[in-house]
Amino acid sequence: TTNLVRAVNCLGEAYQISGDNKKALEFYSKAHDIAKSIEDESDSKKELAIAFINIANAYHSLGFYNQSIENCLASLDLNENLTNNPFAVAKLLNSLGLSLNELNSISASIAENLVKLDPFIESVKSTTTSEMTASESKLSSNKIKYYSLLCILRALEIRKSLYNHDHPDLAYSMSSAGLVYLKLGESKRSLEFSLESHKMYMSLYQENHPFISNSLNNIGLAYQKLGDDKKSLEYLIRAYEISKKVKGQNHPDVAINLFNIGFAYLKLGKIQKSIENSTKAIEIFEKLDKNHINLGMFYYNLANILETDSQLNKSLDCRLKALNIYKKFYPDEHPEVASLLNSISIVYGKLGDSSKALDYSLLAFNMYRNIYNDHK
Repeated sequence: TTNLVRAVNCLGEAYQISGDNKKALEFYSKAHDIAKSIEDESDSKKELAIAFINIANAYHSLGFYNQSIENCLASLDLNENLTNNPFAVAKLLNSLGLSLNELNSISASIAENLVKLDPFIESVKSTTTSEMTASESKLSSNKIKYYSLLCILRALEIRKSLYNHDHPDLAYSMSSAGLVYLKLGESKRSLEFSLESHKMYMSLYQENHPFISNSLNNIGLAYQKLGDDKKSLEYLIRAYEISKKVKGQNHPDVAINLFNIGFAYLKLGKIQKSIENSTKAIEIFEKLDKNHINLGMFYYNLANILETDSQLNKSLDCRLKALNIYKKFYPDEHPEVASLLNSISIVYGKLGDSSKALDYSLLAFNMYRNIYNDHK
């Protein structure tokens, strides 16, 4: 039965690599169910711990970050089956760190359960605090970003102890650290990790490989944050060309590449190029998953570009589509939804529809007031 669980997990991994994350989740869930039926309790818990991590990865790829975190924490509940498996611990911490990195708020239950991480991250927690930069030192008051950083750094520390040579898992943790530092506004450190990751990937694979594409994309994003928009575009286009070649045109990563290129063109003032690439990204995602959080984000950003180009009706249409998707992912009252409602109000105002503008402005105001408990 254990062999069957692992075979089903392999199928899930194959589907995830191909970009079919829904199918991957389906097979990971099957592996989980089979693992539960294993008679030997120790073997069952061991396979369940791995199954939860794989399910978490699939949820992350689908944009369901809270569900991803919940499955990582479920794996932590089986920590006696992880303690002697540093490979699994590193994979879990890396997944958890990346999902936390995508969120600005988490449920109270998840926040309370993050203390389960402490035994796993204690070493990096104590050594990292004294090395933190000014911006990082503020993180202790922001539990989400603080734990995101510590999870990634601990995963990297574990993998450095496991491998004394170039290895894909080590390169992936370096890449993940680059993404987390990018979100923290530490663009130089992000670039350092991204370049180091790319160098390792280049030593392991031929240039036309998905990991090479991903690392080029991350380097491009880091240069963008550093204000070098031309260099950023150069890396993002290289990432797209490899991604399209090895993954096919209709792959979520290709859509993300196009979206990033669209934003790079916007930064360079090339509005039509920006609209063209952003629209292509949306067209790909619409074929793959009409309710993915990334599609909502793509619509929102295209709306802003169209508004810049004075295409107000199209901008409004994109905002309303983004709102429909956001409502499926975020709680009833969330800052991202409130911000979107406010932007819809502004566009209605520009279009001369003062009644609609007021309606959406009040929705945004009431949501913000409830979120921040400001009843003045």
